[in-house]
Amino acid sequence: VKPEIDKETITKKYNNIISIVKDIEDDKDNQNVIEKIEQLKDKIKDMRKSGLEDKGEYSSENITFKLLRRNDIMQKLDDLLVNAYDDEHTIVEVSKFPIADPPMYGDSNYKDRNGIIVDMKPQDYLYLVPHLELDDDSEDNIEDLASMMRDGVEIDPPTLYLDGNRVDNHDGRHRVYAAMRLGLNRIPVLFLDKNNNKPQLKGLKKQLG
Repeated sequence: VKPEIDKETITKKYNNIISIVKDIEDDKDNQNVIEKIEQLKDKIKDMRKSGLEDKGEYSSENITFKLLRRNDIMQKLDDLLVNAYDDEHTIVEVSKFPIADPPMYGDSNYKDRNGIIVDMKPQDYLYLVPHLELDDDSEDNIEDLASMMRDGVEIDPPTLYLDGNRVDNHDGRHRVYAAMRLGLNRIPVLFLDKNNNKPQLKGLKKQLG
């Protein structure tokens, strides 16, 4: 059975949110902008959650959310928020990756294993690992991580596990995307060799050009 889609309700909800976004863009008070964006993002998140719980994937609320994301409205809100923080000189939360050092999870003993943490461009990290499919679950994860970073919550650094001079495994692509969404151009990356040798980074540098 083909699901019934309420196009009129979707259009109404979408246009209402677009109107709020335009109002935010016109607001010159950075503190107002920050508060309005945080309220709107919470509203959108609650709207989608309510729709999924009520009618599932084809609910008007979830389809409205997907339209907002497809048309880069969610990215626009992130960009406006970063700019407002920057203008207020209160971008402490997103000027630097809030790293948990040592990591809270399995690699907390990385120093005993000759691991090192190195600053690198997020794009370089993504070049070295398999592509991440940005489906709904991934987008939700990225949005949650970006919110945590914005609030200053310490998070384990993305990790590259090496076998000699090649990447053998990885952990942290969602964290990297979250950092990029917040405008960070450098991120801390933990390098660990699978045999606990000192990580060989020269070979990786050659791969990155």
